[in-house]
Amino acid sequence: MMDINKFIAPPLQFEVLEHDRVIAKVKLHYMNQTVEVWQDDTVEPVFLPFPGKSKVLVSDVLDYFESRCVPRTRHHIDKILQSMGLQEYVPTDIVKDTWRSI
Repeated sequence: MMDINKFIAPPLQFEVLEHDRVIAKVKLHYMNQTVEVWQDDTVEPVFLPFPGKSKVLVSDVLDYFESRCVPRTRHHIDKILQSMGLQEYVPTDIVKDTWRSI
């Protein structure tokens, strides 16, 4: 019998830092398309990934990733992606690549 769970990505979890302090924790569940978020309400909203949002959607997380990437419209984006070992512009892959570089 085939285990269908091996084809479903585990939840994507990450933390957002301001300097060395965790100011948000995010867990995106691919299976049911939900997002769990904790944000430090003592932090200035400008530093938070989802300021003022009571319910964060998967699209919000994807938009946040894209906001942290080199723009799609960047001159020579194809060469930049190639240098990262990527075939196409996928913000989650770009963010993962840059996190590994740190």
